[in-house]
Amino acid sequence: MITFAKFIYRIPRKMRHFNLLLWWIVRYVQFATAAIYYEDCATDVWSGSAVAYSIYNGVTKTLRLRDPVLCDHLIPPCPVRTGRTYTFSYAGTVSWKIPDIEIYLQLQLVNQYTWPFLCVQFPVKFVEGKANSAKALQQ
Repeated sequence: MITFAKFIYRIPRKMRHFNLLLWWIVRYVQFATAAIYYEDCATDVWSGSAVAYSIYNGVTKTLRLRDPVLCDHLIPPCPVRTGRTYTFSYAGTVSWKIPDIEIYLQLQLVNQYTWPFLCVQFPVKFVEGKANSAKALQQ
């Protein structure tokens, strides 16, 4: 099991910009940080889902998440209210049949009407190796 996305973000008061810090780890990739600016429409989110896509060679494919329920992955739990800080994290497994290429992972957090209120996209690269091998980490 690996963690492939962890978001910590602050929902601002009406129509203010805020900073989204994105930490991600895919298999042997160490944590990285990226700042994303987002304009909020000042609405609370009471329920929703996480939707993930892989993008490579111009093809977008939906990734099936085992537990896509938004509120199961938020700290503090739903509802998502303006002016507060939340942590979203999701852990899942990756098929070892993925070719050794760079792909993009897009993660959308959508409300109960399936309207996205947060969307991030970042490059990931899967590296072959054994999951518990110290040598695989060094190569």
